Amino acid sequence: MLAVLIAIVIVFWGLWGFAEKKALEHGTPWQTLFVSLVWKTIFSLPVITLMLYFLEGLPGFNIKIPVWTWMLVAVFVNGVAIVLIRFALKKGGAGMVIALTSVYPIVTAILAFVFLGERLSVAQYAGIGITTLGVVFLDRG
Repeated sequence: MLAVLIAIVIVFWGLWGFAEKKALEHGTPWQTLFVSLVWKTIFSLPVITLMLYFLEGLPGFNIKIPVWTWMLVAVFVNGVAIVLIRFALKKGGAGMVIALTSVYPIVTAILAFVFLGERLSVAQYAGIGITTLGVVFLDRG
């Protein structure tokens, strides 16, 4: 089941990059960001309503401050990245931009290693090395 979920996410993220590039063929990065936020707001409303329904029924609806703080950080850095990737997609090819930016899990792995004490296996170190090498080759191509 995990593999199926991951496969769906990979396909959907691939479609996302393609759709972003197609939208940018017809508008500016700022226009596409605006429309993206409108669509996200519309699609988020039913989800938020459903979540409030389920959370209110659970004992201890109290969401702790660190949840709010870390999600603020997550939303902020994600928002900056969403703005910047539109400008990168406008200037570069979708395949190249998406491929180069899709190595962000390396940053996550390094931060998890340094700050969360998570350990990487030899295979994971090798994967990070191969991915980094791939980025170097993509960038020089």
